[in-house]
Amino acid sequence: MHHFQIPPFISQLGTRLPTPVASAPLLILLNLAQHLKYLTPSEEFEGKVFQIKVKDFGLNPLFSCRNRRFVHASSTPADVTFYANAIDYLRLAAGLDDADTLFFQRKLGIEGDTALGTAVKYWLDATPRPDLGAILQKLGLSQHAHQHQHQPQTQTQATH
Repeated sequence: MHHFQIPPFISQLGTRLPTPVASAPLLILLNLAQHLKYLTPSEEFEGKVFQIKVKDFGLNPLFSCRNRRFVHASSTPADVTFYANAIDYLRLAAGLDDADTLFFQRKLGIEGDTALGTAVKYWLDATPRPDLGAILQKLGLSQHAHQHQHQPQTQTQATH
């Protein structure tokens, strides 16, 4: 089975991005998921610093939970760090794989506070995975696709 690999220049670029820039897309997605009621940070995550290393992109975003919101964290050491390739994070987010499967396949790693890492794993496992079409509809971005799917069909008249 052939696996797609990110070109090396992309991961080199990712390592040069300042942490706030590298963290911005993740924070946008996390807060959007929270706004759409897909994610609600657990109280035990309050004040904790998380790092999500995206190995193949060379990204190491940091974030924290404060007042039940996902926010950028300074460059202080993370309480827990997860590391995987982008495709594995996408499979996890889409519900195609669970954290245990990826962990035992050595595609997902956890460093630091393992109790906190386990709490995150249980939290993710209990989180319903969103339907991408439903998200686009909530954001008002599916109108074109919706119109395309429901175009009037021409009917042939039956001749007797």
